[in-house]
Amino acid sequence: MNHALWVTLAIIGIVLLLIGAFVTTLKFLITVGIIVLVVAAILLVLRLVRGGASRV
Repeated sequence: MNHALWVTLAIIGIVLLLIGAFVTTLKFLITVGIIVLVVAAILLVLRLVRGGASRV
């Protein structure tokens, strides 16, 4: 698993949340951003469980 994958997903999710928060016509981006952040969190947890915290 790529180390930068969950970091990239987290950044994308935060950006989507910010865009959705400021642009009222793009409220669906808040939902998409939350989903992306959840996926990033799951990937991080899987990496911690598999590889141990020292390799993250």
